[in-house]
Amino acid sequence: MMPLPRGRGSARRGPPGTRQVAGLPAAAYTPNVPMNALAQHPATGPGEFATIGWLLLVVAALVATILVLTHVIGPRRSGPVKNSTYESGMDPIGDTRRRFSVQFYLIAVLFLIFDVEVVFLYPWAVLFGRLRDPGYQDWAGPLLAAGYSPAYLLVAIGVFFALLLVGFIYEWRRGVFKWN
Repeated sequence: MMPLPRGRGSARRGPPGTRQVAGLPAAAYTPNVPMNALAQHPATGPGEFATIGWLLLVVAALVATILVLTHVIGPRRSGPVKNSTYESGMDPIGDTRRRFSVQFYLIAVLFLIFDVEVVFLYPWAVLFGRLRDPGYQDWAGPLLAAGYSPAYLLVAIGVFFALLLVGFIYEWRRGVFKWN
């Protein structure tokens, strides 16, 4: 609960432990309860912190148990084949810390951009399909009244796809998709 701003005539004292704003009832801002009663509320008591403490203890004990059991029960085989580097069933060739082409990173960023597109497209598709459905008029009615008609939503997604297409064509012309 935020304290009320102090200023000239902004607040006046009511019963002990409560505040009243001039001209408005005290119930609009704080309950008519003494302030020390809030400290005794179950949500702020030490029992809530004890629950979190028990949870942390149980998690720490579980982690320790798993680590100990891994070393006690787990296999102990080792050798040159077991300790060698494994890479797709083949022996590694060259240094593993070599530089990668920027092409890999550009493709990864493009994937993320077009993957996030689906995050924006899915809610639009759900909303667009249900906008005229009589079963959803409790939430679709205010949208339609505000001017968000199916034609507006279709134009909005068209602009969204046009911007994505501009970005895709730009990347294509820059040669991002060509592998040398």
